[in-house]
Amino acid sequence: PFGKRAENNKIAGSTPLTDATKYNHSECVKRLLVHHANPNHKNHSSISALILAAKLGYFECVKLLVQARADLKLSSSSSVALRLNLCGQTSLFCAAREDRTDIVKYLLDDEANRHVRNHYGVSALCIPLQKGILQVVELLLNDGTTTHVAPFDSQADELNITVTKFSSTSFLLACEICNLDIIEGGADFNYEASDSEADNL
Repeated sequence: PFGKRAENNKIAGSTPLTDATKYNHSECVKRLLVHHANPNHKNHSSISALILAAKLGYFECVKLLVQARADLKLSSSSSVALRLNLCGQTSLFCAAREDRTDIVKYLLDDEANRHVRNHYGVSALCIPLQKGILQVVELLLNDGTTTHVAPFDSQADELNITVTKFSSTSFLLACEICNLDIIEGGADFNYEASDSEADNL
């Protein structure tokens, strides 16, 4: 579908595979893939079937799409995705953000990029830390996800998520919400904020 009405109904650019995934019809997804449906097609919002399945927690659909060689590095990257705050988010990022523990583990086992960062520099680790999603945090840390990254850019300033200018990290954000169990995940808890701007926190 395309056009203004399709855009308003959030179905612009959707294919049968996208629709089957959206409603968790794994058998339909399987048959479409057998008939060579493109697992890497992105809709008008720049969302692929794999990103959608990972976000919604549809594990069987995720497995089918990965087995069909869906690109684990594919991310949302359009003006619409930017407006929806989805730009730069991969399937792993979305699964981690939404507490889809089994999918996070599956994607990490399949070599998904654990260091992925979205358009604002937010890592896949940041949001689970802020939400206190310990199982996802542990999976990411145990897989070697770096803890020394933080949001950046003037756009991140506008969203009030920039911490790089204060030399803060994901671990410090976890401390702010008293998620001290993160220490057990191997984060560098001797790291400290620096820079004159840190005094203003």
